[in-house]
Amino acid sequence: IESIRDENLQLQAELARALLERDQAIETRDDMLSTMDQQPAGAADARGQARAEQPDCRAPSEKLKERLRDGHWTLCRQGGGHPVYKRTVVLQDATETTVQVFSHASTPSDWRSMHNALSELRAKDNGVLQAMPLADGAQPALFVRLDELHKERMELERQHELRMERIAEEIAMIEAKFENAYG
Repeated sequence: IESIRDENLQLQAELARALLERDQAIETRDDMLSTMDQQPAGAADARGQARAEQPDCRAPSEKLKERLRDGHWTLCRQGGGHPVYKRTVVLQDATETTVQVFSHASTPSDWRSMHNALSELRAKDNGVLQAMPLADGAQPALFVRLDELHKERMELERQHELRMERIAEEIAMIEAKFENAYG
């Protein structure tokens, strides 16, 4: 009985050591993970290897819903198995607003169709300065003001570019004088 008691005490001591080592290993792991999370994407980890960006593993249908919401698309019609979404946009160099329409199959037969729908939505964003849900009674006045502001911004950018060109020309002339005098 005495030997069993000694063996039991020895096993309890080994178990306590093993639990302590486990807790220390967990703490070390958590510390390493927290420092890895604080590093910017692409920074080297503890082994000196660059971490890759985590891929977006959500289902394409979830990505599509998020893209529709973020792009201010309004569901206008659901009938016929193809939901139809619309939004009002201000395009670059446009003088008026435009209504964009997007539709996709609600029950696609091809696994790529949601990926294709996402691609089509990305393409619709090209050249869009401002997107808003489909215009209601109050929005036309907002779009007129928005259009005025975009035109004013484009004019200021054009004036800024002209001024930068004049400054660059003046700098070049002064540098040429220095080169002629001291070069």
